[in-house]
Amino acid sequence: EIISKVEKLATALQQLGLDKNEAVGIDLQSLKHFTIAVLAVWKLNAVPCSVDFRYPEQRKSFIWKNASCRFVMLESGNRIQIEELSNPKLQQPENASFILHTSGSTGIPKGVIQTKACLAHLADWTATELGLSSEDKILALSSFGFDASYHELILWLSLGASLVEMPYESRQDIQEIRKYILKEQLSLAWI
Repeated sequence: EIISKVEKLATALQQLGLDKNEAVGIDLQSLKHFTIAVLAVWKLNAVPCSVDFRYPEQRKSFIWKNASCRFVMLESGNRIQIEELSNPKLQQPENASFILHTSGSTGIPKGVIQTKACLAHLADWTATELGLSSEDKILALSSFGFDASYHELILWLSLGASLVEMPYESRQDIQEIRKYILKEQLSLAWI
C-alpha cells in the first residue's frame, strides 16, 4: 500500500516539474503521510524540507522560501495535497538528504542540510552500538521539523523494524511517554 502511494506521489511531483536535488516542503501531521512524502521525494533524488505542522504560517513560509521550495505537501483529510509556491528553482547539493531549519532563537532560522552519508552513518552506528534488529520497535516521537524524525525513519527502514507513532497530545508529558514505551514494549526512543 505504501509503495504504491509513494509511486503515485513521486509521479505527481515529477509531472509538476520537480527536478533532482530540488527542495520540497513537507507540512504533514501523520507519520504515514510523512513517510510516503519523504520516500517519494527521495525516489526523485530531491530533498525534503519538513516543518512541524504546529509552526505558525509565517515561519513555514519563511522556511520554504529560504530553501527555495517550489512545492509543498500538505495534509488534506486522509490525503497528501501538493501546493505550488512562487519560490524560484534552486538546486541543493548533490548529497543532501534533507533540510531543516534551526529554531531561530538567535534571530532568523537558518537552513541546515544533512548529507545522505551522515544520515546513513548515524543509522548504522545506532543499530550497531545498540544491537538493534528487525525485531525491535522504535518510537516515532520527534517533530517532523527536527532531525531526529529522519533518524527514526531511516533507522526503521534500514532495519525493517517497527516504527510506532505516539499520539501528539501525549508527547509533552514524560510520564505518558514512559507509560507508552512500557505498554508498547519499545526498544528505542529519542527523547
